Amino acid sequence: MKEKHPFDLVSLVFGALFVVLALPVLLTDTPLSIDPRWVWPVAVIVLGALVAGSGLRRQDDTDETPIES
Repeated sequence: MKEKHPFDLVSLVFGALFVVLALPVLLTDTPLSIDPRWVWPVAVIVLGALVAGSGLRRQDDTDETPIES
């Protein structure tokens, strides 16, 4: 049996963003019109959320055994 791979937040966010942006293009005849003034603020918010999410992610490689002296 294969081992379960770790959760990848970055792939999830970019995959969801791709789906959200692709659906209107696929379901309508008109291309998606994005106001260029919104591109940088949204990019900065997404990047900040990714940084915060990676900081909150639990590190599994830490050794929790107490150090004996």
